[in-house]
Amino acid sequence: MKKFKAILALVLVACLFVTLFAACAKDNTNTNTNTNTNTNTSNDPEETVTIKAYWFDFNSKAGDHGERISKAVNALTEANINVKVEFTFMNMGDFASKLTPAIAGGEQIDVVTASIMNSVSTLHRQGMVMEIGEHLKNYAPEALATVGGGVNAYTFDGGVYGLPTHRNLTTSRFIIMNKDVLNELGLAEKADKMTTWSEFEEILAVVKDAKVPEGMYPIISNSGSVLAGDAFFYNDSLDGVTYDTLSESASVVYTDQDGNVSLKFKEDVWVDNAKMVASWNEKGYIYADSIINTTLSGNDLFNQGLTFSLICASEFGVENSGNYKFPAVARQISQPLLRTSNLATWGMAVPITAEEPEAACKFLNMLYTSKELMNLLVNGEEGVDYDVVDGQVSRKENAYSSGNFVFGNNMLLIPGMGQGADFNEVVAEMMTKMEESKYLGFTVNNADLDNYISQLTAVNDQYVSSMNGGLYTDDLYNEYMSKLETAQVDEYIEKVQQQLTAWLAAK
Repeated sequence: MKKFKAILALVLVACLFVTLFAACAKDNTNTNTNTNTNTNTSNDPEETVTIKAYWFDFNSKAGDHGERISKAVNALTEANINVKVEFTFMNMGDFASKLTPAIAGGEQIDVVTASIMNSVSTLHRQGMVMEIGEHLKNYAPEALATVGGGVNAYTFDGGVYGLPTHRNLTTSRFIIMNKDVLNELGLAEKADKMTTWSEFEEILAVVKDAKVPEGMYPIISNSGSVLAGDAFFYNDSLDGVTYDTLSESASVVYTDQDGNVSLKFKEDVWVDNAKMVASWNEKGYIYADSIINTTLSGNDLFNQGLTFSLICASEFGVENSGNYKFPAVARQISQPLLRTSNLATWGMAVPITAEEPEAACKFLNMLYTSKELMNLLVNGEEGVDYDVVDGQVSRKENAYSSGNFVFGNNMLLIPGMGQGADFNEVVAEMMTKMEESKYLGFTVNNADLDNYISQLTAVNDQYVSSMNGGLYTDDLYNEYMSKLETAQVDEYIEKVQQQLTAWLAAK
């Protein structure tokens, strides 16, 4: 695999998608630290325009602080771009279940934080977001320059439907563990040195038997999955092999390094991993409600003290990201791989029910260029929610905070405590060394696949959380495979294979 030689290559390589806005890419697109909040344009309205935002609040803290944060945000936006934002802060479960019904019902939503649950590509396929290419060029030119060729991750049939979050792309998988519990049970050194799942399971067993604290489970199913994701774990090793899912919408594809597309659930390693998780459930390690309720956030359960550990996809520095109420230890269990999905997971979009798309794009421009606005929405108010100590955010107790990777330009954020004042520079250097997927730039064209996707999604909705959450049995697995075959999974995979083969041949 190739290695990145400069951060600029990250955005330039994304131009392999569709190069509608390639001219927007500049030499400093991945190091934009513009702190200017004055993004007025010559055609700003004289009167303040109000826009409505559905805002994914990863830490579910805005219920306590939303009014205060909204007021502070609007002090900035009204003064600089004559835009007032009415936020609807939403936690993970609400965002996953309420966004598309709200748009389908005609509710005015002018801007939305798209996420892994409701991605821009999914919202576009559902007809939920509008084409904003001209609006971005006219009202958000600096935001376009910041993301550069990355905008093409949200370009479909020549139209632009959103902006990717400009963020730390060192995504891999981690085991997150409660540091206080590790120390209390004398497991810190064992956790630091473990190299196998067997050793991790020994830790889970101690936590279960110790019942410290009372009511805490060893591990949970995080939004419908304990372990499953974009990595396979062979021969008991904690060092997973990350693969490219091709960002396909049915979530059934595995792609090897030779360009072969197959059904991931028929890979022996997938079955082995599912059986391992099922054995944890049989031993009482998994919080049962988290298997049944797939909307439960692992971070929420961790912060409520209901789980000692969870497994998640995140980026370098996750343990100091501010996402966790309790001190956390993060054990990396796969290596980052730069894929199309890195650019297409988190971003911003304008729904079809927007009444003020121009003002929404002005707000987006400010979001991607204003250090003050980004830190306010992620970290809260300086002096109230946090202090800056040695160039890092020191959070106050019961303070506001939100996910530091969800929206806007994360390279403008003050690093979290423990990350180091030079965290953004360290991340930028790491991204130059990331391995690059052979299929970076490829995206599945769903034009003729919607019928397959809807059928396969219906089957997955019925089975996949049980399989990933610890309820695997051979009978359930065989039933699942039979249902996938009836839903024409083989035909679907063959069509994805044809697209990938053609793309590789044209390189």
